Amino acid sequence: MRSASFALMCLPFLVSLSAQSQGMASLQQGVRIRVQGQKGGETAGNFETMDGDSLRFAPVHKAVRGVPFSAIKEIDVSHGRSHGEGLFKGAGIGGVFGVVSGALLGAATYNPSDGGEGCYLFCSRGSTAVFSGTILGMVGIVIGSVVGGAIGSEVWEPVFTKSH
Repeated sequence: MRSASFALMCLPFLVSLSAQSQGMASLQQGVRIRVQGQKGGETAGNFETMDGDSLRFAPVHKAVRGVPFSAIKEIDVSHGRSHGEGLFKGAGIGGVFGVVSGALLGAATYNPSDGGEGCYLFCSRGSTAVFSGTILGMVGIVIGSVVGGAIGSEVWEPVFTKSH
Protein backbone atom coordinates (compact mmCIF):
# COMPACT_ATOMS: atom_id res chain seq x y z
CA MET A 1 0.00 0.00 0.00
CA ARG A 2 2.81 2.36 0.91
CA SER A 3 4.63 1.78 -2.39
CA ALA A 4 1.42 2.40 -4.36
CA SER A 5 0.92 5.72 -2.55
CA PHE A 6 4.52 6.69 -3.26
CA ALA A 7 4.12 5.79 -6.94
CA LEU A 8 0.96 7.91 -7.19
CA MET A 9 2.74 10.86 -5.55
CA CYS A 10 5.66 10.60 -8.01
CA LEU A 11 3.46 10.19 -11.11
CA PRO A 12 2.91 13.91 -11.86
CA PHE A 13 6.65 14.56 -11.56
CA LEU A 14 7.53 11.68 -13.88
CA VAL A 15 4.91 12.72 -16.46
CA SER A 16 6.24 16.30 -16.35
CA LEU A 17 9.82 15.11 -16.71
CA SER A 18 8.86 12.88 -19.64
CA ALA A 19 6.98 15.71 -21.38
CA GLN A 20 9.94 18.07 -20.92
CA SER A 21 12.41 15.55 -22.31
CA GLN A 22 10.13 15.00 -25.32
CA GLY A 23 9.94 18.78 -25.80
CA MET A 24 13.72 19.09 -25.71
CA ALA A 25 14.15 16.13 -28.06
CA SER A 26 11.78 17.71 -30.59
CA LEU A 27 13.86 20.89 -30.92
CA GLN A 28 15.09 21.34 -34.46
CA GLN A 29 18.05 23.36 -35.60
CA GLY A 30 17.17 26.98 -36.33
CA VAL A 31 14.06 27.18 -34.12
CA ARG A 32 13.92 30.33 -31.96
CA ILE A 33 14.45 29.65 -28.24
CA ARG A 34 14.75 31.72 -25.06
CA VAL A 35 17.20 30.53 -22.40
CA GLN A 36 16.76 31.74 -18.81
CA GLY A 37 19.77 31.38 -16.55
CA GLN A 38 19.83 30.17 -12.94
CA LYS A 39 21.12 33.56 -11.78
CA GLY A 40 18.53 35.56 -13.72
CA GLY A 41 18.68 37.10 -17.14
CA GLU A 42 17.54 35.62 -20.39
CA THR A 43 18.83 35.38 -23.95
CA ALA A 44 16.93 34.56 -27.13
CA GLY A 45 18.48 33.00 -30.19
CA ASN A 46 18.36 30.14 -32.66
CA PHE A 47 18.84 26.56 -31.44
CA GLU A 48 21.87 24.79 -32.90
CA THR A 49 22.60 21.50 -31.11
CA MET A 50 22.34 19.73 -27.78
CA ASP A 51 25.29 17.80 -26.37
CA GLY A 52 25.11 15.52 -23.36
CA ASP A 53 25.55 18.30 -20.83
CA SER A 54 25.14 21.56 -22.76
CA LEU A 55 22.96 23.48 -25.16
CA ARG A 56 24.38 25.36 -28.14
CA PHE A 57 22.46 28.29 -29.62
CA ALA A 58 23.16 31.48 -31.53
CA PRO A 59 21.91 34.69 -29.91
CA VAL A 60 20.78 37.36 -32.38
CA HIS A 61 23.77 38.88 -34.24
CA LYS A 62 26.27 36.91 -32.12
CA ALA A 63 28.36 33.76 -32.51
CA VAL A 64 27.12 30.33 -31.44
CA ARG A 65 27.69 29.67 -27.76
CA GLY A 66 27.33 26.70 -25.48
CA VAL A 67 25.63 26.83 -22.10
CA PRO A 68 25.82 23.96 -19.61
CA PHE A 69 22.43 22.63 -18.48
CA SER A 70 23.50 23.22 -14.88
CA ALA A 71 23.39 26.99 -15.58
CA ILE A 72 19.95 26.90 -17.23
CA LYS A 73 16.71 27.44 -15.32
CA GLU A 74 14.25 27.30 -18.24
CA ILE A 75 14.19 26.90 -22.01
CA ASP A 76 11.21 28.21 -24.01
CA VAL A 77 10.34 27.76 -27.69
CA SER A 78 8.83 30.59 -29.71
CA HIS A 79 5.56 29.99 -31.55
CA GLY A 80 5.83 33.27 -33.45
CA ARG A 81 4.09 36.55 -32.82
CA SER A 82 0.48 37.03 -31.83
CA HIS A 83 -0.89 40.35 -33.04
CA GLY A 84 -4.03 39.95 -30.92
CA GLU A 85 -1.98 39.49 -27.77
CA GLY A 86 0.19 42.44 -28.80
CA LEU A 87 -2.92 44.57 -29.25
CA PHE A 88 -4.09 43.88 -25.68
CA LYS A 89 -0.65 44.36 -24.15
CA GLY A 90 -0.20 47.60 -26.10
CA ALA A 91 -3.62 48.84 -25.00
CA GLY A 92 -2.76 48.15 -21.37
CA ILE A 93 0.63 49.83 -21.52
CA GLY A 94 -0.71 52.79 -23.50
CA GLY A 95 -3.70 53.18 -21.18
CA VAL A 96 -1.60 53.19 -18.01
CA PHE A 97 0.93 55.58 -19.53
CA GLY A 98 -1.85 57.90 -20.74
CA VAL A 99 -3.72 57.96 -17.42
CA VAL A 100 -0.61 58.62 -15.35
CA SER A 101 0.84 61.27 -17.66
CA GLY A 102 -2.57 62.90 -18.14
CA ALA A 103 -3.23 63.09 -14.41
CA LEU A 104 0.20 64.54 -13.73
CA LEU A 105 -0.16 67.03 -16.59
CA GLY A 106 -3.66 68.04 -15.48
CA ALA A 107 -2.59 68.53 -11.87
CA ALA A 108 0.51 70.50 -12.91
CA THR A 109 -1.34 72.84 -15.27
CA TYR A 110 -4.36 73.55 -13.04
CA ASN A 111 -4.99 77.26 -12.64
CA PRO A 112 -7.21 78.24 -9.67
CA SER A 113 -8.38 81.36 -11.50
CA ASP A 114 -10.10 79.15 -14.11
CA GLY A 115 -12.81 78.24 -11.56
CA GLY A 116 -15.31 80.61 -10.07
CA GLU A 117 -19.00 81.24 -10.43
CA GLY A 118 -20.67 78.54 -12.47
CA CYS A 119 -17.64 76.24 -12.33
CA TYR A 120 -18.72 72.83 -13.70
CA LEU A 121 -15.67 70.96 -14.95
CA PHE A 122 -12.28 72.19 -13.76
CA CYS A 123 -13.19 73.36 -10.27
CA SER A 124 -10.22 71.79 -8.48
CA ARG A 125 -6.77 70.38 -9.12
CA GLY A 126 -8.18 66.87 -8.55
CA SER A 127 -11.02 67.20 -11.08
CA THR A 128 -8.59 68.60 -13.65
CA ALA A 129 -6.23 65.66 -13.04
CA VAL A 130 -9.08 63.12 -13.37
CA PHE A 131 -10.38 64.69 -16.58
CA SER A 132 -6.92 64.95 -18.18
CA GLY A 133 -6.02 61.41 -17.09
CA THR A 134 -9.24 60.05 -18.59
CA ILE A 135 -8.74 61.81 -21.93
CA LEU A 136 -5.06 60.93 -22.29
CA GLY A 137 -5.78 57.39 -21.03
CA MET A 138 -8.23 56.86 -23.89
CA VAL A 139 -5.72 58.29 -26.36
CA GLY A 140 -3.04 55.97 -24.90
CA ILE A 141 -5.31 52.94 -25.30
CA VAL A 142 -5.90 53.73 -28.97
CA ILE A 143 -2.24 54.42 -29.77
CA GLY A 144 -1.03 51.43 -27.72
CA SER A 145 -3.53 49.13 -29.44
CA VAL A 146 -2.41 50.20 -32.89
CA VAL A 147 1.30 49.91 -32.11
CA GLY A 148 0.97 46.66 -30.10
CA GLY A 149 -1.25 45.08 -32.74
CA ALA A 150 1.16 46.01 -35.52
CA ILE A 151 4.25 44.75 -33.70
CA GLY A 152 2.67 41.74 -31.98
CA SER A 153 3.84 39.88 -28.91
CA GLU A 154 6.03 36.78 -29.04
CA VAL A 155 4.36 33.62 -27.72
CA TRP A 156 6.64 31.30 -25.71
CA GLU A 157 6.12 27.68 -24.58
CA PRO A 158 8.38 26.15 -21.93
CA VAL A 159 10.08 22.92 -23.03
CA PHE A 160 12.51 22.57 -20.12
CA THR A 161 12.18 23.79 -16.54
CA LYS A 162 14.69 22.87 -13.89
CA SER A 163 13.07 22.15 -10.56
CA HIS A 164 15.07 22.70 -7.41
